[in-house]
Amino acid sequence: MLWLMLDSPNKEATMSASLTNIQPTDSGWVLDMTPEMVRVAGVEPGSVIVFYLHDGTVSVFILPAPTDKLRVEVHEIATEFAGAFAEMKRRGD
Repeated sequence: MLWLMLDSPNKEATMSASLTNIQPTDSGWVLDMTPEMVRVAGVEPGSVIVFYLHDGTVSVFILPAPTDKLRVEVHEIATEFAGAFAEMKRRGD
């Protein structure tokens, strides 16, 4: 579990949230932003926060939610290369 404090110039927006949907990656962690975090940060729903270690510190940035166009393009690529992805998965690549 990760405890996160976001502080805003708007004291009404100060929040504390317990986050449990954390996805580890090879070099960091990705977590879905809660509705409250989205509101405070002023970003689109579906945005994620990425944490990664760098030179003894933790760097953080927000990735915006994917656009509908990007979702369609990713689906098309996944469909086009489904055979290749299945073979890589089978080989453990």
